[in-house]
Amino acid sequence: MSQGNAFSTRRSLTRDEVAARVIPILAEQAGMAPEELRDSHSLIDDLLYDSLTVVETVMELEEEFDVEIADDAADGMRTVGDVIDGMCRLLEDRAD
Repeated sequence: MSQGNAFSTRRSLTRDEVAARVIPILAEQAGMAPEELRDSHSLIDDLLYDSLTVVETVMELEEEFDVEIADDAADGMRTVGDVIDGMCRLLEDRAD
């Protein structure tokens, strides 16, 4: 069972709670330590993600949070901060 399924998502998670679950996924895909990531890091330019890495990351985030990330939402997630904020929005929308 993934951590995402173990958490109740009926309440909105704080940004810090979402970041604590997103950053390890992004860091692992980038081959970096989580504490090295900054909100301003670009997935493509700074973390050197390619299209396959983006797809794999989206799949991991979907599993972690038990959500479906639409292509247009994924396209808007260009930085670490964008990913965290995007996941917050998806989780808030689902809670409504």
